[in-house]
Amino acid sequence: MALGRNRAELPAAPVTTAPDALATARPWPDPRSIRTATGYFTSLAAVREVSGLTQQAVVQRSQGRISSTSTVSRLVNGPALPATWPTTAAYLWACGLTEEQVLLWQDAWQRLRSEQPPADSQSPAALPSGKGGSVPKTEKKKRPFSVFRRGGTH
Repeated sequence: MALGRNRAELPAAPVTTAPDALATARPWPDPRSIRTATGYFTSLAAVREVSGLTQQAVVQRSQGRISSTSTVSRLVNGPALPATWPTTAAYLWACGLTEEQVLLWQDAWQRLRSEQPPADSQSPAALPSGKGGSVPKTEKKKRPFSVFRRGGTH
């Protein structure tokens, strides 16, 4: 038995026009209205939705600057803002944004990065110290009770 794709059911090829004409006509999310990292991720995902591209199409249009669909997924679903700008810029370019729009996104990214607390918000000097600079016993995290750790006293 041979399986194949029914080409009659495939959508017609998209009409290609100048990227600038499409970019200005589409209702792109406004990066100036983004206030949080979650809002940033939501708006990045909305950019791809407005462009009408799949993650695979974004990877192909990035001309090798984005390596895989998992990179696109991490970019729009990440736990923290991207540490560097080039992947986000490649994503936005691949989705069809103009240079001016990409610069607005970069401004939003820089603003959010400057407002974000550092990853290690507590420096070693700020931590309470006990004997030898270690955390006192009362502040150590207790392990959960396990049936395997019970002694002979039941």
